[in-house]
Amino acid sequence: MDFVAKNHRTSTQLSAGFCLVLLVLVFGESYAAPRQQLNCENFMEKIDKWSNELYVITDRLTPIPKTQEEMKDIYCTKSKAASRKLRQHRPCLKAFPSQVLNVIISGARKTLRNVCDTVESREEFVERSQCLQDPVLHNKVVDCQDSYIAQMEYVRDNVTNMDHKIPYTCCYYWETKSCILGLVKSHCPTASLEYTENHMNDLFSETTDLLCNKWEADSVNCKKNLLPIKLSRNAMKSKKSSSFVRPNLEIYTQT
Repeated sequence: MDFVAKNHRTSTQLSAGFCLVLLVLVFGESYAAPRQQLNCENFMEKIDKWSNELYVITDRLTPIPKTQEEMKDIYCTKSKAASRKLRQHRPCLKAFPSQVLNVIISGARKTLRNVCDTVESREEFVERSQCLQDPVLHNKVVDCQDSYIAQMEYVRDNVTNMDHKIPYTCCYYWETKSCILGLVKSHCPTASLEYTENHMNDLFSETTDLLCNKWEADSVNCKKNLLPIKLSRNAMKSKKSSSFVRPNLEIYTQT
């Protein structure tokens, strides 16, 4: 009987110990020191600023780098810092736009690794984008992006059919990509065109895979199911966002 009682006490102690460990594992997080709270005030304005820094190549005020040192000091450093800030502040968004932003950042980080992490990759970027060092051509490329931003602000503010909002972000992205590649094709060597297209695919293919499987480039859905957006030149110039990321995330928040 003493042996049985002793075993019973030991079993009870082990069970109690196991329960205590389980409680610590499950609830310990609640009693841990709280992480520093994020400042989400005016977060969309911050997203706009950081996204413009993430895609510094389409910042009208930042010239295309002419050396790999400029590439490292201006493009790479600025873009990587913006990526970190955006990633840290994703919790300020609702679940779906936060997921999309995560995918956008993933594509950007992968591309930054490809073009920034070695001297050779930075030199290749400078060589392939040499034709874009012409300020006139660079401004035309940025015009393609600015048109897309204005179109997405229009969709955000005026399109009431929720089923069409995300498709607009896809279909007009394909138009923007064609606009940029058309300019590069007209003014740059074939190697630069191929490099630019691969660069854009690295940046955005994860995002389009997530959102645009029924709204591919030149698809019947894009051509027949969405009313065209026709904005005046003044409307294009009056866009309020610096990057397409802000209006697109605001669209995803609405859906």
